[in-house]
Amino acid sequence: MINQINQQSKPNPKGKAVISLVLGIISVINGIGVIYGPIIINGFNQSFPSIIIKYIYAYGNPINFSIATSLISIIGIILGKTGLKSTKKGIAIAGIVLCIVGLLGALFFCFFIKMMESTF
Repeated sequence: MINQINQQSKPNPKGKAVISLVLGIISVINGIGVIYGPIIINGFNQSFPSIIIKYIYAYGNPINFSIATSLISIIGIILGKTGLKSTKKGIAIAGIVLCIVGLLGALFFCFFIKMMESTF
């Protein structure tokens, strides 16, 4: 009886691995969208810095979007780390990798925007 209670009280982290994968996909899509969105919107006929500056002034501050992407990525990494204890270890690893890629993309974009703002 006590053994059954102990088995039932342990949480199953399978869902955390899947949520980590979903958050990783979202963060990668957001990271790619933030970096390449202005180029796709304005076309490839302009230089990259001028497209980014136009994007900043036309669509608001993309730094906030990068911060949201970073938070999504960090939450996904934490959930993926706890999901490593489940039977869906491969999904958790994929989620962690995608979250790291999304986080690096968002941080790169924040750094790039700050450099461009100081240049102009």
